[in-house]
Amino acid sequence: MRLLTVLLLLLSIISIQCVVAQPGSLDKAMSAYWDAATPREKEKAIKSVLNTKCTFQEVYTRIAQGRPYHSAVRKGFFTIPQQGELLPPNCLVFVPYDYSPDKKYPLRVLLHGGVSNTNPDFVYQFVDTLNVGYKTSQVIQVYPSGWSLARWWSDVQVQNVNTLVNWVKDHYNVDERNVRLSGISDGGIGSFFIANCDPTPWSCITPFIGSLAALQQLNVRPTYINNLSNKPFFIVNAGKDEIFRKDIQLPYMDLFMKANPRSKFVMVDSSRHSMRWYPLLRDSINQFGDRHLRDSCSDSLVWQTESADKYNRI
Repeated sequence: MRLLTVLLLLLSIISIQCVVAQPGSLDKAMSAYWDAATPREKEKAIKSVLNTKCTFQEVYTRIAQGRPYHSAVRKGFFTIPQQGELLPPNCLVFVPYDYSPDKKYPLRVLLHGGVSNTNPDFVYQFVDTLNVGYKTSQVIQVYPSGWSLARWWSDVQVQNVNTLVNWVKDHYNVDERNVRLSGISDGGIGSFFIANCDPTPWSCITPFIGSLAALQQLNVRPTYINNLSNKPFFIVNAGKDEIFRKDIQLPYMDLFMKANPRSKFVMVDSSRHSMRWYPLLRDSINQFGDRHLRDSCSDSLVWQTESADKYNRI
């Protein structure tokens, strides 16, 4: 998205001096832009677009139409590589078996728990690939992989999750208004952390049996409650949780809900540190997500950061 913004800004600057482009050359340049696999390739493609002597309106029209998508893509479960220092090798992805490039699909990103593990294939323990629900699912699912060398509350994972989401958007027709970030246990902490660093791509965020208190105690970077007010959250904790105790979580949730009143917080008093409650709340969580689609032109935004050089954009 940042390179797309650069492209539009450059076009607006030169549009007064442009002449009408040859349609064929613009088609070729835009095709190279959409097909670019890396930021460097995209920068090169941007120069090619500018060299067509196009007008701003011509390119803006192509961008508004969106990239072309193809039917000859992988479906079902498969892995894609995670590229970054100290990351586990692969991310698990699910694409509906009857995926059609003519339809926009919701995207769900789920951060697993137990991130202190040393198993490069640990993510598979959190995903039941044989669950019959996947046969009819109409949601693209992304399961990033974390471990002790790359926990969710690290810069490398913020970049990793962003890269994985962009990869899926490049290859599949994603509904960019319906991209949800979820996390379980350590992944719940990670979803708070990512929202505190880069909330822009998400429609809503759903941390399950995680802990905002634990994130504060980790002290990786300051936790700005106001930053967490930019997106709606559906937060679930367990009253008998032996890891993230109820009496410690509640003061933080009181503060959070005052800063972000459009969010929802549920304490399942009868549950321990597990997801056994999920079938009871599944419909409520999905309905909440359906009601809170991403607003790309919010009336107001709040952002705080400790450095002008890092996590400086929303």
